[in-house]
Amino acid sequence: MLFACFSNQNSVVAQKKVIRDTVRYNVNRTWLYSLVLPGAGQFRNKQYWKIPVVYASAGTFAYLGYSSNKNYHTAFDNYKYATDADQKSVFKSEYSKYRTQRDLFFAGVGAVYLFSQLDAVLNVHSEKHSPAKATIYSVLVPGLGQVYNRKYWKVPIVYAAAAGLAYGIQFNNKEYIRFKTAWENVENKVPDEFNGARSAEELKHYMSNYRRNRDLLVMLSGVAYALNIVDAAVDAHLYDYSVDDNLAIRLEPIITDTPGFGKSMYSYSNAGVGARLQITF
Repeated sequence: MLFACFSNQNSVVAQKKVIRDTVRYNVNRTWLYSLVLPGAGQFRNKQYWKIPVVYASAGTFAYLGYSSNKNYHTAFDNYKYATDADQKSVFKSEYSKYRTQRDLFFAGVGAVYLFSQLDAVLNVHSEKHSPAKATIYSVLVPGLGQVYNRKYWKVPIVYAAAAGLAYGIQFNNKEYIRFKTAWENVENKVPDEFNGARSAEELKHYMSNYRRNRDLLVMLSGVAYALNIVDAAVDAHLYDYSVDDNLAIRLEPIITDTPGFGKSMYSYSNAGVGARLQITF
């Protein structure tokens, strides 16, 4: 004898889905606002005091970068028109210093812009683990989605892959420029670093190989970046996946005892052994 028992939890599942969809909508909308206008996400989160901090920081970095850029051009012009070797050395040191400062300050503007997005998404209220947050974190900072998912062991893998790809791109690009310069020198019949030991065809062959390797590694970097995002999104969707008895198929033995008909001493009951199939969903 087989009894089938169905426990329907559709209402609970539907309620959880509504909550998750609402959180995802709020997270995506907040990130979009911050992406278009820094500080808009903080306004949406009603953290108004952070808005002047964002703009004051970005404005300070932008002003310092602009000033360093002016000083860089002035020092570079002095270096270009200087005739004395000592002066040229001094001006070269100056314009190199101002160029580095300019790049760092402008990078600071980008860091503030990035931080404003991360802060806006982070402060969207959500009691449940949010796949939208994990995805956006990995879009903005590779590996951060894995941290949010508490898959910390994946972070070194992400950055080891990134470091290896970056080194490969830098190395192949350097060698490409090296052989390209030598090839152009041979073509223009001027001395090259190999002193004529390599022909123009050979130099062009190496140049093409390094360029192809560089471009391939750039494409692989894009693939690795996309995989980092996909991995964070998948882990976040499975973060709250339940494997307990609330989602299960159970088959268990039972003893049945169905009363018989009649009220005399000869009354009987239909007792037996059966099985019960319980599907909980």
